[in-house]
Formats: sequence, C-alpha cells, structure tokens
Amino acid sequence: MRSKILNAVANYPFRSLIFFFIPAFFSVIHVLDTWIHQSVRVSVPLRMLLDELCHHLEADRRGLRQAHLTLFRVDGAGRRLTVGTARATRDAAHLARLLATRMEGFQCGFGVDAMTLAAGQTECQPTVQPALLGAPGEEASLAALVDRLANRLGPGRVFRMVPRASHVPERAVARIPAMAPPVASSWRREVCRPPRLFPRPESIEATAMVPDAPPVRFRWRGRAYRVVHASGPERLAAEWWHMAAFDSHDYRDYYRLEDTDGTRFWVYL
Repeated sequence: MRSKILNAVANYPFRSLIFFFIPAFFSVIHVLDTWIHQSVRVSVPLRMLLDELCHHLEADRRGLRQAHLTLFRVDGAGRRLTVGTARATRDAAHLARLLATRMEGFQCGFGVDAMTLAAGQTECQPTVQPALLGAPGEEASLAALVDRLANRLGPGRVFRMVPRASHVPERAVARIPAMAPPVASSWRREVCRPPRLFPRPESIEATAMVPDAPPVRFRWRGRAYRVVHASGPERLAAEWWHMAAFDSHDYRDYYRLEDTDGTRFWVYL
C-alpha cells in the first residue's frame, strides 16, 4: 500500500513486483597442468569433473538430465559436446560412457588445456537405497540402454508407441519417450493393423469388379499390381471433431490385399 501511495505522489505508474525462481546452475571447470594431445587421455580429468558435478547434484538432491562438456584447445578453438539421459541420474560412470561416445573423432590439435562441465537440465532426484548386492535394477539397466542408443542415434529416434483413444488408424497411436511412465490404455486385440503406416496416405488407382467390392488390380508409384487375395471392406467413420483428416468424407472403406508376389497392402478407397 505504501508503494502505491508513493508512486501516486510521484506520478509514477504502479507496477507490481514479480519474483522469478532462478534454478541453481551446476558447473565445474578443470584447468590442465599438462596439455592433452590425445582424446583418449581426456577420460581421466573428465571423470574428475563428473565426480565433482555429481557430488554437487547429490548435495542438492538433483539428478542430471542433460550435460554439456566443453573442451578448450590451446589454439583458442573449442568444442561443446552434449548428452542427454532418459531419466535423472547421478551415475558418473554412466555419464562418462555417454560422453566418451560423443568424443569419437575429436581432434585435440595442439592440445587441450581446459575443460568445463555444466548441467544443462536437472530434475529432483531424492537419494534412494541401492539395489541388493549392488546389482542395478531392471529399470536402471533399461534406462542406461536407452541413453546409449539415444545419444548415438539421436534423441528423437528412441521412443515407444502407445495406444490412443481413437479408431482412426493414424490417430490411434501416439509416440512418447522410451522411459515415460506407463499409460492406462491398452492395445485393442480384436482389430488387426499393420505395424507401420506411411506418414501420409499415398494415392493409388484401383479397379474393382463392382462398387464396394475389393480391388482386383491397382497402380501405386507407377507400378501395376494384380490382387489374388482380398478381405474387406472395414468401414471406419470419421470423427466429427477431426473431419479434415478424412478429406471431408464421412467414412473410409479399408481393404487388406495380397498381390501375386505375396506382398500385402492395407488400402482404403
């Protein structure tokens, strides 16, 4: 109230104070006494940085989700390596293996004289009791495997598919992170669907003996196919809140086809 009165007297517009929470920034640096000329020798000071960083994270009950390692060369050049994890971790040995994979092909040039390691993203990770006899649990082993694959192949290439509440084929499946919590929905076993769909339906030219009958031949990508076995149609109606997905049509008729070479197709007309 006093600040409002003072602002009114001074003819200043009143502005409320907004407080922002600034998360703690975890970073460690190591200046080398002897220049490193081979990338394989980076592992020793790197492990020291990881142990120190994980110690700071443990004191704050935080876990690492993303780490940035910067290597500084004596010629002024530097390289930044980034790794991510599927879940929060303070396992220095696991992080060292991930960073070692990212350092493959790194050229030290005239030598590396300094290194910094920073936590790009952290999450709350309370201290838990280790597994019996020190053996890692099944979930921890799976998370380590996902981390190695994701950092080698790319973060968006390791995922899992879960069912979604929709009968439209392209909307019935969702992509989530590999280590995401389990979902409540389950797969429908009464319907048969291909394991993979094209990102977008591709047009075909089909010929049928009579309307609403399975095609006897069709042309796709400039090649003609003759159908020897067919089943259907399976009629699926459009969802009224997603009519645009059906190109303004009310329904689709799906057919399962097999050509003379034994190749199977799932088409709709």
